[in-house]
Amino acid sequence: MRENFQTKHKGKDIDLYEIESPEGYRLQLANYGCRLVSLWLRDQRDRKVDVLLGYDNIGQYLTDDANLGALVGRVANRIGNASFTLDGKKYQLTKNINGKHHLHGGVEGFASAVWEVEDYTKSSIILTHKSHDGDQGYPGNLIVKAVIRWTEEDVLQTYIYATTDKPTVANLTFHPYFNLMGEGTPSLDEHKFWLDANEILEFGEDSIATGNSLAIGTTPFNFQEITSVNFQEVMKTQWGMDGEGIDHFFVLNNFDESLQEVAKAEAENGLSMEIWTNQPGLQFYTANFLDTEGKDGKHYSKHTAFCLEAQVHPNAPNISHFPSVRLAPGTTYTHHTEYRFRVAD
Repeated sequence: MRENFQTKHKGKDIDLYEIESPEGYRLQLANYGCRLVSLWLRDQRDRKVDVLLGYDNIGQYLTDDANLGALVGRVANRIGNASFTLDGKKYQLTKNINGKHHLHGGVEGFASAVWEVEDYTKSSIILTHKSHDGDQGYPGNLIVKAVIRWTEEDVLQTYIYATTDKPTVANLTFHPYFNLMGEGTPSLDEHKFWLDANEILEFGEDSIATGNSLAIGTTPFNFQEITSVNFQEVMKTQWGMDGEGIDHFFVLNNFDESLQEVAKAEAENGLSMEIWTNQPGLQFYTANFLDTEGKDGKHYSKHTAFCLEAQVHPNAPNISHFPSVRLAPGTTYTHHTEYRFRVAD
């Protein structure tokens, strides 16, 4: 499949890379958008399973609007009215939601950039990207480094670092679409989820965070005990959403900037995935608007995958009591998220 990725885009080389764990888990990724393309695990019956949705060739990624597997930024999620004020100055960003709002870094965010490969070994890869001052409306030259590696314990670690030469905002995350039964599986019915969260953010018109938090309580958004998604009930009570499924921000309990286990997904084939992160929240998304042809011609449709994107609260540049996404010169933005895979006996 590698030859399907080897091309040039805007004068830069694109390629497909692979890193492998001691157990033989294999992650493939492309330097276009720093995208996670395939992740091969073994299930309870020792069958190889690719648990990541993706495409067979770079052409599909170049036209992808779902951010499949991408590293998104400079600011992930939505910024209301595509603008914010920083240190008394208002910045207008590119608009890519309803001609009004800003999502995942804008019209040409990090998902559509060709990243430079700084280092590459059998088990790790480091990629870098420079976002210039004014890129998508953001201030400051931002230097971003993504470190992706397997540990000796078969943990997939991801680190994202960023520095700037003048005050700016940064809130980066990976956007992988998972199905632990294997990409192309037509539903999430075989999955259960646990999220360490008592609250969810209130979203208003166009899914923009209002600044309010809502107690999850006994609603169908309660995943404090591992359970499946009750789509019928979820789509009745969207708290301002369009009734399509889960696309909500879960405020994590006990956040203190240390690495903590915050979520888990498990499937009927015996595979499970723990998410550990140093971020204060997770955007839990059930692929409510997915409609595309993926690997081997498989059709990826609504509710056939899930995303658990660790990040700071959406619309944080506009809401002062949310955790700050301000990044100043001389400091380093650091995002650490790990994926720990288990196979039931």
